[in-house]
Amino acid sequence: MRKNRFRIILIVAAIALSAYYLYPTYESGTYQKKLSELSGQAKLDAYLQSHPLPQVADSVKQSYIDSLNQAFSADSVKYYDANAKEITDARLKRIKLGLDLQGGMHIVLQVNVLKMLDDMAKNKDQTFADIMKQVSAQVKQSDVDPLTALDQVFTQRGIRLSRYYGDIRDDNSKVMSYLSDQTKTAVDRAMEIVRNRVDQYGVSEPSIQKQGSTRFIVELPGVSNEAEVRELLQGTALLEFKLLKPEDVVVKVFQAIDNVMAGKPDSLSSTDTTSSSDTTMTAAEFARKHPFFTIVRVNSQTGDAYVAESDRDQFQRIINRDDVKCVIPSDFEFLFSAKPLVTAQAEKYYGLYVVNRTAELTGSVVTDAQAQIDPTTNSPIVTMKMNSEGSRDWGRITGANIGKRVAIVLDNAVYSAPVVRSKITGGSSQIEGMANMDEANLLAIVLRAGALPAPVDIVEERNVGPSLGEDSIRNGVTSGMIGLALIVLFMGFYYRTGGLMADFALLINIFFILGVLAAFHGTLTLPGIAGMILTIAVAVDANVLIYERIREETATGKTLRASIDQGYSKAFTAIFDANIISLFTGAILYQFGTGPVQGFALTLMIGIVASLFSAIIITRVIFDIMIERGAASINFG
Repeated sequence: MRKNRFRIILIVAAIALSAYYLYPTYESGTYQKKLSELSGQAKLDAYLQSHPLPQVADSVKQSYIDSLNQAFSADSVKYYDANAKEITDARLKRIKLGLDLQGGMHIVLQVNVLKMLDDMAKNKDQTFADIMKQVSAQVKQSDVDPLTALDQVFTQRGIRLSRYYGDIRDDNSKVMSYLSDQTKTAVDRAMEIVRNRVDQYGVSEPSIQKQGSTRFIVELPGVSNEAEVRELLQGTALLEFKLLKPEDVVVKVFQAIDNVMAGKPDSLSSTDTTSSSDTTMTAAEFARKHPFFTIVRVNSQTGDAYVAESDRDQFQRIINRDDVKCVIPSDFEFLFSAKPLVTAQAEKYYGLYVVNRTAELTGSVVTDAQAQIDPTTNSPIVTMKMNSEGSRDWGRITGANIGKRVAIVLDNAVYSAPVVRSKITGGSSQIEGMANMDEANLLAIVLRAGALPAPVDIVEERNVGPSLGEDSIRNGVTSGMIGLALIVLFMGFYYRTGGLMADFALLINIFFILGVLAAFHGTLTLPGIAGMILTIAVAVDANVLIYERIREETATGKTLRASIDQGYSKAFTAIFDANIISLFTGAILYQFGTGPVQGFALTLMIGIVASLFSAIIITRVIFDIMIERGAASINFG
């Protein structure tokens, strides 16, 4: 016992640490089981089995079921509120389940480099537009890198990149180096912003990994709201504060556009506005005389303009006409409301806002955003806090524009356009127009995380249902138990007492693997379970080598103790060589693999170290203790 004191302390410490790190997993499972028992659905099913529904209309039945479900859910809510901190702590410290076991969403995002390059151009003309079209076509046809395609097209046309990017004195190589750095920075920045958004959204155990030069993979276990996740990941969060144009000026521009479309004099000074007699026209006559005002409805009392959802595309085509552009001032910008403002005759109408093209202030000054309920209107809003620079500018802007309207624009959609009543100091503002608190919370998350440096596109999306995850866990556990049972039976039958000790060490080995996963907050995936099963299969290899060597030493007439000492000593080199090679292989797979490969490699490496410890240390200590306690012989088969 004395010579094994250190080994015994090491074994006990390893078992204690594994138990310590695994306890939160057990605790989290206990909490989830209790919540399931108290949940409305579980209790509702039990109640409905013993209390058949009355013979009434289906709508009444559903209302009755909903009321029962709400009543039964109160217990689970009360239990969660009473144990919220403990439940959260246990969930954070437990062994995490990967996407393939828990269910959720797998999304591949790609930074739109072409859009970023277009935005970065210091000047644009028809030549540049033609170049970007050609680059876009090449990228779509051959999947070539956008930067490479851009360089090739500029070279073919004999145009210097410095004409549109960088300094006019820079050569093409310097400009390309600059654009390459900007692209890499944009991708890294996009990954960081997406990570911040996902963390604030509350997804547990997300995985975000870079793939290639412009793509990255986002895995969100336990998430099922696809539309909400798309909005969360793709929203660029470009927040701008823009002044609305004066109503009288806007009306004149609208009339000028209407005149151009109707073939009348296309002058901004024209005073040919719609008159009261126009109300007596038929719809066809009005559409012929005022084609623009057929698309854009103007409220004569408030001056607000509206466009039907079905007419939005036609409106964009109108303002992009060359003859219409001539009567629209260069600093005018047309924006729609984020949501329909009016619904009439089954048609949704969006608000049309005419604002300054240049923003007075951007969202870069926002330091915090919170979703709240407006006590006055009882509607959801998002309140924002600005930094010192933003607070100073916002105070100056509002002070100089009292009585005017400021549009709060997010991703080119107007959420609200309040009238400035007084100078706003302190850097506070708010956004209205959200349908519910979920939408307000999502917007607050996006604003807090910051704006994406370039748009991101979803190029691949997969959903894994929770039932598939449950099947994977069940099948993985079943196959693991079968493999374990076969190994236990074989070792016990072939190596007798020694085999039983190897079986005991094997169980400890599995305990260690799970403990290490929990300690390092590892994620257990389906390939990880495969790695664990493989570890079980090879875990007894070391014991087989040792026992065969012990049998050979015993056959030469050596004592039991001498045979065991020689068996462990002479088999160690072969065991170490074989396992260290496997360990290096696992390290290489983990370093260069992604996702499932890393999960497999991680559990394989942990299993190799744990199996060496259990085979060489634990079984040796057991045999030494048995001999010290007077065991005359130990059967090795």
